[in-house]
Amino acid sequence: MAFIKRLYGEYTFAVIVLLLGIGLSMGSAWNWQRTVQEKTLGEFRAAAQDRIELINDKIDHNNVVMRALAAF
Repeated sequence: MAFIKRLYGEYTFAVIVLLLGIGLSMGSAWNWQRTVQEKTLGEFRAAAQDRIELINDKIDHNNVVMRALAAF
């Protein structure tokens, strides 16, 4: 604190408030970015799971058709 007071003198309070604001802004931005990333990842996993289920259904359907054709 003495270093800041000696360096900036009468602007000490303004510098402290500014640094505190920058720190809070950075923390807030980091938290928001993490939340958006988790949401996007969840949506991607849900979409991927839907595609996997669709592919598995198509494969099962094709197996049924192949068995029916093999029976002829």
